[in-house]
Amino acid sequence: MARRYCYNDVLPLTAMVAIECTNVGQNVLFKKATSKGMSYFIFITYGHAIGALLLLPLSFLFPRFFAQVCAYKGIDYSNPTLASTIRNLSPAFTFILAVLFRLERVALRSSTSQAKIMGTIASISGALLVVLYKGPQVFSSPSPSSTLLQLSYSNWVIGGILLAVAYLLFSIRYIIQTQVMEIYPAELLVALFYNICAAIISAPVSLIAESELSSWMLRPS
Repeated sequence: MARRYCYNDVLPLTAMVAIECTNVGQNVLFKKATSKGMSYFIFITYGHAIGALLLLPLSFLFPRFFAQVCAYKGIDYSNPTLASTIRNLSPAFTFILAVLFRLERVALRSSTSQAKIMGTIASISGALLVVLYKGPQVFSSPSPSSTLLQLSYSNWVIGGILLAVAYLLFSIRYIIQTQVMEIYPAELLVALFYNICAAIISAPVSLIAESELSSWMLRPS
């Protein structure tokens, strides 16, 4: 009984927490890499290639690549903090898509459905508030010009929109993955082929966007 509880409840929760921590670390690592001159196209391609190599011993796809382009470009316009905040839209988008595709039923009298609806509204409202109201800078120059402030706010909004599009595409991926796992419940193989296919798809696009071979060199910094 205790083993079943651990497998069905504790392990999935632990895995989800670990994934969220990994995603935050990935956002920070991306911002650090791009500040050193690395293109987000190259970062995506290397990320999938390394993921495939790590999963190979342990043994969909365009939307994922496009979602990552939007996500990393959004972080480039804003910062990892906004990305982590907008990520809260992913459960809301997933719930809405599940209802639209009739994968989940909504019973208005059910406390579970009411909680999901309230959580969805709260997530969307919070994301809109964060995107539309950037707030004052903690560390700012003594006399920032109005042009720079306006440009910074514009980039912040564009970054928020791109991040929202990215997590909408991620939610679509979750719906597709759920259907795939019901047909072929082999998590490692699905993840392996996903990374291989995503690397193959992202490589040509990244080579077109970043044709300079020197940009693909990984440096210690």
